[in-house]
Amino acid sequence: MSSLEYDRFGPWIYEVKTLDDMPKVFKPNYLKIKDALLCIKIPREIERRLANPEMDLYDYILAVFEDSLYIIKRVDQGVEEFVINLQSITAIKDYQNLLHGQLTIYTSNQVTSINYNTVSCEFIIQLLNLIRRRYSEKCVSIMSIQDHSEDISEESNYYYHYLLKRLKKIEQPFKMVGLLYSNKHEEWFTKVFHKIMSPFHLFKSIYLLGNMYLVNERELLIATHEKGKKANYSCCFTYIPIGCINDISSQVENNRTVICIDIRGQALKYPTEGISSSVKELIETIRNICT
Repeated sequence: MSSLEYDRFGPWIYEVKTLDDMPKVFKPNYLKIKDALLCIKIPREIERRLANPEMDLYDYILAVFEDSLYIIKRVDQGVEEFVINLQSITAIKDYQNLLHGQLTIYTSNQVTSINYNTVSCEFIIQLLNLIRRRYSEKCVSIMSIQDHSEDISEESNYYYHYLLKRLKKIEQPFKMVGLLYSNKHEEWFTKVFHKIMSPFHLFKSIYLLGNMYLVNERELLIATHEKGKKANYSCCFTYIPIGCINDISSQVENNRTVICIDIRGQALKYPTEGISSSVKELIETIRNICT
């Protein structure tokens, strides 16, 4: 026996506007989400050929309100629900690698991760934008902050060059304050080998790795490209409200410099191969913005 929910099922995220849009296991919660600014349903990670009309086919309902994010999660034959106050959010991370996406929401006492298929990433972007407009009230002036965007040319680093162009089209005005690479530590002969081969455009992907740090009046944005020495199409955007940053520092872990960002007691860590002066300059810049 077929059903509308089963007929439409696939990797796609759908918006929930009516009771009929609500997956059957979530229907008792409809009245709690009907006035949301945006409500979406996220499907199970299961192949279409393995699904059937009797199954519960959606894992999450996410509903954004003016001051909260309401999350309903499928658990066995029932659901769990919890509310995140938008003002309690300390960071949001959106990771994408081809069709795999993961949205992670940080608060001072919990971390919530939700997997999704990137074919419907436009709904995740809508959700992110609604949250980001409301999760922080603190604004700072960045007029005196130098924008280093022009330092990233297509020839020197095409990945971050085009990433910057994309960000400037879709985001609030950001200034790029630093780009630190995060290659794994290599023996000297490996580094020499890569240097010799680089004119022939071999092993070029290793130079794409790193963390780009950008700021606007309300947020620190860290754009990351992960893994190396092999084809990788992942990108990760971490948005941190300026008011949530307690401190930023560097430390050495396993013979590598790591930038540590303290967000209300939690630490986000970013390995880097940047020279000490570059790391120090970046840390001082972000500290000055936050204070």
